[in-house]
Amino acid sequence: MSDTRRKTILICDDQPSTERIWENRLKGVPGLADHFNIEVMEPKELLKATKGLEQRRSKARDQKSQKIVSENDENALEKIDTASVLILDYDLLELAAEYYQTGEEIAYLARCYSTCSLIIALNQFDHGSIAFDLRMTGHLESFADLNVGDPALSIKGIWDPKWMLSEEGFRPWAWPLIPQAIEKYERRVREIVAKLDEPILTHLQFPEDVIDSMSRTVLEFITASDDPMKTTFRMFAESAEKGLGKGLRRKDRAPSDEALARVAAARVSHWLEYLVLPGQHILVDAPHLVARYPSLLLEDKEDINSWNKTVSLGNEANGIKIDILEPFRFAQNNWLSRPAWYWHSVSQCEAIVEVQDPWSAKSPGFVFCEDTSTFAPKDQVQEFVSDLGFMSSPFTRRFVKKLEDVVYKPTVRFSI
Repeated sequence: MSDTRRKTILICDDQPSTERIWENRLKGVPGLADHFNIEVMEPKELLKATKGLEQRRSKARDQKSQKIVSENDENALEKIDTASVLILDYDLLELAAEYYQTGEEIAYLARCYSTCSLIIALNQFDHGSIAFDLRMTGHLESFADLNVGDPALSIKGIWDPKWMLSEEGFRPWAWPLIPQAIEKYERRVREIVAKLDEPILTHLQFPEDVIDSMSRTVLEFITASDDPMKTTFRMFAESAEKGLGKGLRRKDRAPSDEALARVAAARVSHWLEYLVLPGQHILVDAPHLVARYPSLLLEDKEDINSWNKTVSLGNEANGIKIDILEPFRFAQNNWLSRPAWYWHSVSQCEAIVEVQDPWSAKSPGFVFCEDTSTFAPKDQVQEFVSDLGFMSSPFTRRFVKKLEDVVYKPTVRFSI
């Protein structure tokens, strides 16, 4: 948490007692309150803000609309607009008897009609539990940037950049590091607001051969025609008209180009994090790369600490031979939560010992655990089969520490 400016975490639920519990949990995360103001939005205020977002939506559809947002609604909306982290419970049945909204619906409204940064949804898929999804396919349909059960909200590893140095426990590798994710999101918005008519894959600098190797499942999320290279950020954000439905919904309109940029910046990054990267066959990150090519480690392969040094989020790659890999790096740092490289190019690099002579290098038997973001001896982990084959990844077999206080589901994937 290097940014000295204090940001705001805004907690939203229909039950004040639950909000206070979550507020206290967050205040209990070491160092978090030094960098974030942690605030609770009372249910009545959340209702006003939600109706205000709906009015913005209505006005954007019809620029001649005479609907006026009341001053009270504006005050509530300002809290949403200025939130660096917006936390929404999924079940909001008690918000108002005549006006039922889910947290997912408000996440959509907030992403499209507010200027909040990161959105965290609670209890939509993992109600009231700390859980690990063995399918590893994420939740592309959700407009939240992170979906977790509420007990996971106070896990230090999603808030503290130094989590690897402080403790070991449940911290899925697929999760973002929230302070960095906020900064990267805002940089993406600024980066593309004047480039909305630029093709997405051109802007992201994907090589043509990499695009050709992507499966239809991977490409269809961001593609508006039979030519993936033609889809621009604007087309994607206004995707309902183009047959995508991954940005604004049919009939909905954005109030400005900045709003379109905010939608595209969130949803295209969502695509990269949940469809492109997880398979580790299009892009590969540092821990998965050294697991295949141990010769890329900078230090002693017999020392597990050498392996764990590669587990870093942000832009810097640690513990790995950067000079060999630099020509193959995914260059757009703001769009991914961690350093990554083009797997096809790396796998053909003769400067890597295992590529030059596949039988020459021996691994000491450490494997990467997806649930703790750490390496461990193979006899201390459990193997499972993810569902990443649906995106044509050959790397479906993964490992977890299988911690006692974590729910792993669906458990059948341990027996496949």
